[in-house]
Amino acid sequence: VVKLGGIGQRRTGYNWYARDKPIGSEELAGLMSPYMNYAIEQFGPDRGMIESNFPPDKVGHSYNILYNAFKRLTKRYSATERAAMFQGTAERVYRVVY
Repeated sequence: VVKLGGIGQRRTGYNWYARDKPIGSEELAGLMSPYMNYAIEQFGPDRGMIESNFPPDKVGHSYNILYNAFKRLTKRYSATERAAMFQGTAERVYRVVY
């Protein structure tokens, strides 16, 4: 299982927090794409968990920007695969029961 996220922290070296204009979801998705796609290809959508890593990620972008970037990054996957990455895998791994 792989957690998909955490790229917005200062330690990644992107320095999004120092920009004059905040990063948008389209640009963020483009920058995250090589890392996220590689992880998803290696582990599969059914073993990937989208994670926000907030509040540490907020130094680089808002939660809404990140969430929209994740939606852009996963749009090539089926509804079932997206449901697994956004919810199902985490429910299974963390044994979440409603």
